[in-house]
Amino acid sequence: MNYTRNQKFRGFQTSNEKNFFEFDLDPKSIAKKLFYKSIICAVILAVLFSMKVINRSGTNHVLNFINTQVNSKFEYGYYWTKVNGFPQYVFKQGQKAAEVINIPTFNTMQFVMPVQGEIVSFFDQSTTSAQTNTKGIIISTEKNDKISASHDGTVMETGFTDNIGNYVIIKHKGNMLTIYKYLEESLVKNNQAVKQGDVIGLATNKLQFEMWDRNSPVDPLRYLDLK
Repeated sequence: MNYTRNQKFRGFQTSNEKNFFEFDLDPKSIAKKLFYKSIICAVILAVLFSMKVINRSGTNHVLNFINTQVNSKFEYGYYWTKVNGFPQYVFKQGQKAAEVINIPTFNTMQFVMPVQGEIVSFFDQSTTSAQTNTKGIIISTEKNDKISASHDGTVMETGFTDNIGNYVIIKHKGNMLTIYKYLEESLVKNNQAVKQGDVIGLATNKLQFEMWDRNSPVDPLRYLDLK
């Protein structure tokens, strides 16, 4: 079937069907539509340019609104970075607060060996005699060697049991404890203030030395100055 220049092409149409699509094959009509669209685009560009050039509060308000709406799409990443870094921020602030109020820990306190001798059993090492794991270190000593306070503190308890003999417990700052077991003799009393290096007792042939931080035993070798 042939079509003239001014005819319109109609496809998939029968007498009982609607037009599914329709193309205008007239070149003049196509050119006219393109011309109108070009005019509309030019007018929009001119308006935007005029709003940019004119320094008025109204135009500036509109432009700022447009910029805000456009830029807000790109600010999500910025705020996500802030939210994602919040736990690290809280942790750093907590560290600063601890430094300000000077909360002591084993890491910030310098402990010394309570007696010189060979370490014969280490932290959490099983002992054949009691068939349990030691909660500290065991140091080989000579009888009546002097046992010294590992750090400044207050004697919290002294006593005697059949299992560990004489013992001394010293409380330090921050709810930290040092415990001295298997003493031949205790030379301090409850609630007595002691300084680092003060003699608190005499040794048998060994000393079991423990460190406790907030009701949990810790490895003394991690905090002792062995120099």
